[in-house]
Order: sequence, then C-alpha cells, then structure tokens
Amino acid sequence: MAAPDPSLATERCARALECLRSGRIHEARALLAAALATEPAHGPSLQLLAALEERAGDPAAAVRLLELATRAHPTSAPYWNDLGAVLRLQGRTHEAL
Repeated sequence: MAAPDPSLATERCARALECLRSGRIHEARALLAAALATEPAHGPSLQLLAALEERAGDPAAAVRLLELATRAHPTSAPYWNDLGAVLRLQGRTHEAL
C-alpha cells in the first residue's frame, strides 16, 4: 500500500478552494473527495468539506468530518473551534464545551 501523499492532497484542497470562490461547488466537492482518497486524515480537506456539508444543511455530516479532523490533529484549534460551532448550531451546547 502506498503512503499518503500530503502534497497531492494539499494541492487538490487548494484547487477546491479556488473552485468554491468561483461558485463551482460540485467540482470543489470532487476535488476534496480526491484529496481525502489520497490522504484520509488531511485536515484542511476535512475542514473545508465539513463547511460545505454544514452549508448544504447536513450538520451531522459536518460533525463527523470535524470529529475525524480533531482525532487526526488533536492540537489543531481551528478544527476544534469549527466542531464546537457546528455542535452549538445543532443545539448540542453541552458537547461543544
């Protein structure tokens, strides 16, 4: 099995962000899926896909993705912050603390 390629995942995530800025959401989702296929614990891709899921009305999917990000990167404050924000929006304040 080949080792994850963080540079490829990072490049795909950056391209996904460009797509989002241009309103190409479906293309962005495909790039993020490809990034995560390359490196399943790629934090920025998990975080960006979680934001897309939350905006699309699927906060449960956003929570799952952010939980993956916080498990893979437990010292990353932005992932914990986003997880807490999504939990709070769901009315799960006690879990967000």
